[in-house]
Amino acid sequence: YKPRLTNNELSRIRLLKEVNRPNFDFNAITEVIAADTNLVHKLLTYINSVGIGLTNHVSNLRQATVLLGSSGIRSWVTLISLQTFSEDKPSELFTLSLLRAKFCELIARRLNRRDLTPDTGFLLGMFSLIDVLLNQPMAEVLKEITLADDLNAALLGEDNDLRRLLDLVISYEQGDWSSVAACCEHEHIPLGEISPIYDEVLEWYNKLQTVC
Repeated sequence: YKPRLTNNELSRIRLLKEVNRPNFDFNAITEVIAADTNLVHKLLTYINSVGIGLTNHVSNLRQATVLLGSSGIRSWVTLISLQTFSEDKPSELFTLSLLRAKFCELIARRLNRRDLTPDTGFLLGMFSLIDVLLNQPMAEVLKEITLADDLNAALLGEDNDLRRLLDLVISYEQGDWSSVAACCEHEHIPLGEISPIYDEVLEWYNKLQTVC
């Protein structure tokens, strides 16, 4: 039995699909957001938050989308979509998705590899629990959202660079230190660097609480 998705959830899935298209269309995205006053409010609150670090107040939707750029919009849409999916779930699931997202992003930045960008790391962490949030099999959810092939594969449990990054983050989350050490050795990251990176994650999360 698979519960039916609500109209709100379907709307967010359509938005996720739009922002993950290979040819990012700012006009199309702006139109979708403009049609929902709640989304407009959320976006303007987000871009004017302390965590974004802009000096001038932004009150125009189009200006907000341009300033955030495609990767910023993609991250924000993923964030507010998972917030919607989490509404009737334990708050810990949304928190865990956020922490995984930032942790994956920062480790990807530390690795500094062309095939593993921080943006992709963020999406990897954010989507890692989407099947639980929607009460749908991961394969079914991913059919609705057009993600990159390597990201799809990692979320479905296939062994690739992204999956190994997610495994490292999950191992740390679960306190499985032998697995963390093995993952760090495989990725050539000194084990001692992981805890300071996680401290950065927590600092980011605490700032985010002011806008979520």
